[in-house]
Amino acid sequence: MPQESRRQRDFRLTLAAALAASCACRAETIDKPTAPSMSEIVAAFATPNGTLDASTGVEARTAVDAAIDGLIGAGVPQLIYDTVVKAANDAEAKNGATSSAIDSHMTPSLGTEGFDGDGFARLTRICSGWAATPVADDATSGHLQLTFGFDAVALDPVVWGGAEKCRYLTSGRRLLLDHGSSADDVRVYLGPRTKVSDLGTSPMILALDLKASLDDRALAAKLVVQFTPATTRLELLVPVSSGSLVLSLESGVVVQARAKNGVFACTPATHKCVDSVGFEVTL
Repeated sequence: MPQESRRQRDFRLTLAAALAASCACRAETIDKPTAPSMSEIVAAFATPNGTLDASTGVEARTAVDAAIDGLIGAGVPQLIYDTVVKAANDAEAKNGATSSAIDSHMTPSLGTEGFDGDGFARLTRICSGWAATPVADDATSGHLQLTFGFDAVALDPVVWGGAEKCRYLTSGRRLLLDHGSSADDVRVYLGPRTKVSDLGTSPMILALDLKASLDDRALAAKLVVQFTPATTRLELLVPVSSGSLVLSLESGVVVQARAKNGVFACTPATHKCVDSVGFEVTL
């Protein structure tokens, strides 16, 4: 997993909140930025529209190998999850300490106050770099930036942002994450009405469209996964010629496949997946 030093991290947070009831003398109005839609991806996990057969099984195997050899193997889903949780906790804690829109540098802290009203937060996290001792310097280590909205009760469903020459050491290897082909390189679906205290207890969807390399070797950097951080299972959304499949991975091996034509139980040792009526496909 990416190595980090709390002492070396730099968190820069811009927190904007509409707190109409917080001050009797004035009310502030903040226009929240519009989050990118993730409805199609959410629907694809719920109801895969691709057919699993001999041909798409080969496509799926190639995609799984690329993901495990790439961003999944480098620990990037966990890295993004950790950043989202820290951003949400920091924003909630800072909001509990003030009743106006703020711009500030913050030290990490855990919030339990809740938000006072509608608003959004934007966090820039300096990456730890490639040196043996992490260096919190944007020029040499790059950064991740995330934006999320909230109201007085919960976070908005989608968190989004991007990477800019973000460098991490992961198991002694040099990981580089940079912006990809879309405006929103990183998108995270938290689900509806998720409280900060509930993060990690229910599935979240992570969609990445990045440029990435590990020790200067280019990685497949388009990745869409659904996972619950407290568990070991991860679902990978795999585009194939007939649509999309959802493959469940445990410790890097496929244990289940969901497709338009059924749910398949997979045996890692043989790479064979069988549905409820005995139809067998090799991945």
